[in-house]
Amino acid sequence: MNFATTLLLLAPVPQDWSAHTLPSICDAPHLAQGAQMLSSGSHISLTPDPAVSWRAPQAFLAPSLLSQLLASEFGRTDLTLVPGSNPLLIRANEETTARLRATLADLGSAGDALNIQIEATLSSGTTDESSNGLNIELTTWSGSCRSGDLLSFGAQSDRRFVGGFNTEVAAESGVADPLSSSALYGESLHLTSCRVLNGSAVHIEGLLDIGYHTGTETFDPDTPDLGIVQQPEIRFIQVAFSGICRPGEPLTVEINGAAAPIGSRLLSILATTSPDPDPKPSGWSLRDLSYLSSKGHALEVAQPGLREDRMIGHANTKAAQPVISPGSLSGLLTERSSIGSEQGRVHATERLLVIPA
Repeated sequence: MNFATTLLLLAPVPQDWSAHTLPSICDAPHLAQGAQMLSSGSHISLTPDPAVSWRAPQAFLAPSLLSQLLASEFGRTDLTLVPGSNPLLIRANEETTARLRATLADLGSAGDALNIQIEATLSSGTTDESSNGLNIELTTWSGSCRSGDLLSFGAQSDRRFVGGFNTEVAAESGVADPLSSSALYGESLHLTSCRVLNGSAVHIEGLLDIGYHTGTETFDPDTPDLGIVQQPEIRFIQVAFSGICRPGEPLTVEINGAAAPIGSRLLSILATTSPDPDPKPSGWSLRDLSYLSSKGHALEVAQPGLREDRMIGHANTKAAQPVISPGSLSGLLTERSSIGSEQGRVHATERLLVIPA
């Protein structure tokens, strides 16, 4: 065997690229957009909002950050990866690839534990004089979300009406353009659920909104350039609440003595989730910071009548700021940690703390 043949035998075998599915924690959840939360307390708007931009929930762990963590964890191996790729493109030997698969599987299990299942029941009791009994009407909702996400149930009806006229147009052309106003009503429930106590319970902040359209009156300004204005009547009640759901212990909200057609109501919410997995000897442990970073619902007390500058879905008050941000907590833990290397660094996202083993 000559020297050239020996070199060929000792040369490393070229490695192929392989694709690996990212853990679910790197995917943005797909939540169906339900009823709009009327945070301003108003159900009638003289000038309805333009198309409301719905803020889609973000992934707990961005693929770009996962790439950084993997590059740090596998820094002393032959792993080569494409940063931020989805699926993750890597090139490594069989041993490193197997270790990578195990790490991704552990992150997937930890991410699945961040899911919350919600079951809600809204019951109303009305006396039926004809049958001398009590009729109970039940509305049930169910769904799932990730810790910290807003989940909306129910449906709203949008009744359009002539709320006024554009007088500036009337001065120029002699004909006033009618204003298409909006009145929303229906039954809806809006919940922000966060895992607490290491996943042994769920904190819920909610808004229950019940509204009925009970009629529309008209008003004639008796002027030649303006037409008849419509005035809808919406009877509604909004209940803001919060509490803790433990396994088998639903959170209940009672409405007693409300005028018809709302009447007495009972809301029961059951939330279940999974406890945090046991720490792994390698890789990372995840800690849910959704409750810590939650800003709460920015709500206002409903005011009667129409106001041109009052938007239905936007409150003028600002949401509360968290006492300590996830980034500040990460910096505090890193500063106090005896590990100074990049491999032992604590990372934090908006709602997640990533702690190295």
